[in-house]
Amino acid sequence: MRGRGRFLEWTLQDTQQTGLRYVGKCGICSAFCIDTDSDDEARKWCLEHVGATGHVFFEVTASLYLDAVLADHPAGAGTPPT
Repeated sequence: MRGRGRFLEWTLQDTQQTGLRYVGKCGICSAFCIDTDSDDEARKWCLEHVGATGHVFFEVTASLYLDAVLADHPAGAGTPPT
């Protein structure tokens, strides 16, 4: 018996629940704030950490969470496989 294969077309979609998320992280002790939807909140955490610890090296990262879905899935476009 022979199997037939085909290529699947995938696409990436933004996860509508989260959007862009920011995290402030101390470059000295690796402490970090809980992710937030506000760049200002992540920066505020960094400044509060400076006041509490005297640490002066930080990074603020932004993440966009995506879902991979099959574009040509038989159950309908945009439906993840089961």
